[in-house]
Amino acid sequence: MLPKTIKYLNVANNVLSYGYYLAEFGSLQNLVTLNISYQSFFHQLWVQNFLIRCNDTRDPCNFVKTDVVRNFTENLETGEIIGQFSSFLQRPQNITIYIPPKIEVLYFHDNMYKLELQDFTLKSVDGPKLTHFHLQNNIIYSLTGPITGLSSVAHADLSNNLCSYISPKFFNDFQNISFLDLSHNALGEIIENDVNGNIFRNLFKLKYLNLTRNRIVRLPDPIFRNLVHLKQLNLSYNSLSEFTIPINHMKELRWLDLSNNQLSFLDQSTRDTLDTLSRDKEIYVNLNANRLLCNCEHMDFVKWIRQSRNVNFVNFNEYTCSYMNSSRVSFSQIDRLLQQMEKRCASYTLTIVLMTSLVIVILTATFSRILYRYRWKLRYMYYVAREKYRDNVQGSDVTGGESSYYFDAFVSYADKDRGFVIDLVKSLEKEHNLKLCIHHRDFIPGTGIADNITNAIHYSRRTVCIMTSPFLESYWCMFELNMARMEAIYSREGENVLFLVVLEKNAMAKLPFSFIDLVESKSYLEFPENEDADESSAFRSKLGATLKSHNCEFRSLVTSSEQE
Repeated sequence: MLPKTIKYLNVANNVLSYGYYLAEFGSLQNLVTLNISYQSFFHQLWVQNFLIRCNDTRDPCNFVKTDVVRNFTENLETGEIIGQFSSFLQRPQNITIYIPPKIEVLYFHDNMYKLELQDFTLKSVDGPKLTHFHLQNNIIYSLTGPITGLSSVAHADLSNNLCSYISPKFFNDFQNISFLDLSHNALGEIIENDVNGNIFRNLFKLKYLNLTRNRIVRLPDPIFRNLVHLKQLNLSYNSLSEFTIPINHMKELRWLDLSNNQLSFLDQSTRDTLDTLSRDKEIYVNLNANRLLCNCEHMDFVKWIRQSRNVNFVNFNEYTCSYMNSSRVSFSQIDRLLQQMEKRCASYTLTIVLMTSLVIVILTATFSRILYRYRWKLRYMYYVAREKYRDNVQGSDVTGGESSYYFDAFVSYADKDRGFVIDLVKSLEKEHNLKLCIHHRDFIPGTGIADNITNAIHYSRRTVCIMTSPFLESYWCMFELNMARMEAIYSREGENVLFLVVLEKNAMAKLPFSFIDLVESKSYLEFPENEDADESSAFRSKLGATLKSHNCEFRSLVTSSEQE
């Protein structure tokens, strides 16, 4: 048995086997430091039985209190014990391990132990005293946990273990840890998937975090959300193409190592945060061996590096960046570099402004041309859609067809021709039993002019326009003419619903070019120049017959009238 007064025990660099003597460690009541590193052969550890029980019934001797192993003696005799140590670390149920009550430092590195740290508890008589443990250079491929009884630990080294998994509950009992080294592992994927920042959420007192060489490609924004006392963050030798995580809560940050990544610049928010954090202290940032870009887009970033006062860039003269011609340029001559960039980017900026302005002008002109060309169609579609929506809200049932027309014709005219229109409407309604719509009599008060016009056209079988110079000069008359044209094209499937009555022959010469087809198809009647009663009567008869006719008879009546 070892003397219980021993404080420092170093059994490193041996070929320790496994036996009952392991239980003696729990009874070393004054042990402060234990070093069992550098055991010289490879240990493959898996779930197997280890100790039946400790023969010494004294409490400190109960190295493992649960009956976790039953065949230790048999395994010793057959030689199967090699490779079966620390089953207590592998078993799924919680196992309590009693450690020396005063132990503060544990060295268990460079042993090549392959294992998974699962759920177990460390206990000592006087409560936890362990402050430092070193488990680097093994093969601890998974940190599952939780391991309780480590609330006193301040320093933990788990580097170079080929570890690829950390459970969100593994660090639950590490409330007082200030130094954590997880470098040289393969934690990139598990960190990238920790979108809620649960892995490090309990490490409120952490001051030093080393994640170098972990194949990290991306950092989720909340990954370090609770590291409010962090002073040093090492993310070097990873594959980060951007660093945009919030660090404004790290008020004590002094060292940020981003060297040997894939960064091309630091975004404006990160730069502003670093400037804010460095107001009352100096901050050291290492951006060496990244793919920094020195182009016009990132010129503000290069200027920030040059002008920063309290943000010190480690190994600054070794920085290089990719210049506009793809050549590598050293930051050792950053003033000259900035001058060249400003000259190039000035012309580049002017070119961008001119090209952007030109594109905007072209797009505006094209868009305006399209709007102008289809202005009447867009207007018509807008008013019809609004009317249909109103009908749906009010529950109106308009099925279309002949039965849906309220009027035989809508008569469009200028106010100067009102007298002629009143006489003509009275004659047509009395002699031909037509129901006509005219704006000064039939428009609904309180409804917008445009709505009244589109409704009148939509619910009339025909639209008659009295063509005079005042008509062509009137905005609303031309609005009625164009709306009637759109109604024929888009609502009546090309049916010829627009008919012109020419009071002034010179008015046809002023007609817009888009209505030339109405002239060519003879879809108009000319009012007799002389006021002969017979000719006027014949005109009204032909107009009445035209308005009462179906579409197939419309053109023939007009054409025959012209031939007469």
